[in-house]
Amino acid sequence: MLFQFENRYVMTEEMLREYTGRVICQNLAKNCALFCGLCALLCLATIHFRHFGTAAVLGSFAALGLAAGLSLPFLAARQLHSGGSIKAETIVVQFGERILLTERGIQSWYDYREITAVQVFRTFSILKIGKQDAIVLSPAGFSQGDNISFWRFFREKRPDLWARIDVQQKLRRTAA
Repeated sequence: MLFQFENRYVMTEEMLREYTGRVICQNLAKNCALFCGLCALLCLATIHFRHFGTAAVLGSFAALGLAAGLSLPFLAARQLHSGGSIKAETIVVQFGERILLTERGIQSWYDYREITAVQVFRTFSILKIGKQDAIVLSPAGFSQGDNISFWRFFREKRPDLWARIDVQQKLRRTAA
């Protein structure tokens, strides 16, 4: 089979931190922030009614919620790293009529129609396959073809997903 694009990369600590922070811990961090804000509001309300013991407990919960929300990405990355999931192994993704992912000597084939979503981050991009699987791409990892040509190629294969990628990028730019 002829492959038009090949992406080779080694998962780095920076990629793992960004993945855990933006994908895994995103909702957890939001919930921690909500918990912190709620506890802080209740703390202020109890101070107003001069219940200082209850205010101290609620203030402690607010501080714990804030600390948990801020530390989640680092703790998750540390846990994944200590679990041995990051090793200096090259992951190869090849794109032709189908997608071939080679990781730890195991080859997996995917069709373009199996891709359900695309997320573009600063250090990498993710092509989601179903709810569990994903293909990670490094923008600097193209050993055959280049990043810009690949996205043009992908746009031809999945124009429906491309429209959603453009919207996500515009929303990120306006938020930044």
